[in-house]
Amino acid sequence: MDNSASDSTRPSSASLTSRILALVVASSLVTALAVSAIAVRGALSDFHRNLERTQSRALVAASEPLRERFASGQRELEQLATRFPNTRRIPHIALDRSPHFDGLALLADGGHMIHALGSAVDLSPETMASLATDAPALVGSAEGPLIAIPRGRPDGKSGTLIGVFRAPPIRELLRAARPDEITALSLIDSHGATIAGPQPATDGIGQIPESALPEDDPSSVRRDRNALAKPVIGSEMPLGMFGCRLVIETPGAAAYGSIQRLVQQVVAVDLVLILLFGGLAYRMARTAMRPIRILSDDAQRIATGHFDLKLSELAGNDEVALLARSFDEMVRELRNERAETRAANQKLRDHNTELEQANDVLSQLSITDGLTKLHNHRYFQDSLIREIKRVRRV
Repeated sequence: MDNSASDSTRPSSASLTSRILALVVASSLVTALAVSAIAVRGALSDFHRNLERTQSRALVAASEPLRERFASGQRELEQLATRFPNTRRIPHIALDRSPHFDGLALLADGGHMIHALGSAVDLSPETMASLATDAPALVGSAEGPLIAIPRGRPDGKSGTLIGVFRAPPIRELLRAARPDEITALSLIDSHGATIAGPQPATDGIGQIPESALPEDDPSSVRRDRNALAKPVIGSEMPLGMFGCRLVIETPGAAAYGSIQRLVQQVVAVDLVLILLFGGLAYRMARTAMRPIRILSDDAQRIATGHFDLKLSELAGNDEVALLARSFDEMVRELRNERAETRAANQKLRDHNTELEQANDVLSQLSITDGLTKLHNHRYFQDSLIREIKRVRRV
């Protein structure tokens, strides 16, 4: 039999091993990705809930002392306006005894300065013009947070009394309410300008009315991106006074750092598990394919006529070992039948030889006289017929 034809029809155990390995690796990869996606999604959801809860607590912790401080400063200015309704100069003692302000100013109806004490002396004309209002207002400035209240006068004219809050205590309140060092907490006025704290990275997260805030979580978290296109997770809540709001922001890169590390760890574990299961699958596949390969090689040799081949013994009681023993029994029976067939053929050949010899003896006896051992009349008749046919052909 042609060996090349035999090799071409031989099943490739290596390809079967590769298919088993590919199936195990693919299954491990799909399972790892599914489990990882579920784990990361759950961790991300918990992270968002915890971050929203943390930012909400920080906003509440900052809003209460700020409201108390600004309300107390407003009352102080209102008392000062009541005590000095017509004066065009603010007594120095009012600033010296003030627990909140390090500057006081009195503006006329047109917004120009009438009198100023302390840090209020340096107020810019633009700031003074923006404070000429008929309602109490809280705005930011380079000098610090400014509170302005209208001052009524008996002559019908009005003006504006301004108090410049001491900035360090307010900044310290915002700093103390932050949950960590990377989080920024700012106080924004009704026009979007920063009163205290760092300038928010987002261009306004959006005003949220107090009526829309849930009772158990008085803030609303929105995720936004700043002008540098870096992710920022921000939350805000109304201060409840002067249309101001508190804004808290956490850089996304720092906030999501733990999630990124978790994803990296999950990917690393997935790769290790895939390599481990792939190696185990390859080893198990080779171990499982070894007896099949041996049995296949023996079958190919028998197919080429090597019936006297002794099959390799396979230990174990699994399906492959049972198949090998059944195949060995089949080959043994085939070998016995082949031996019996050869013996029967030899016996038949011997009988044919004996028959041929007997036919030769009978043929010789049929043309020989038994007494004289000479050709008889039959031989003469047969020879005469042959000669006549030969003469006719010539």
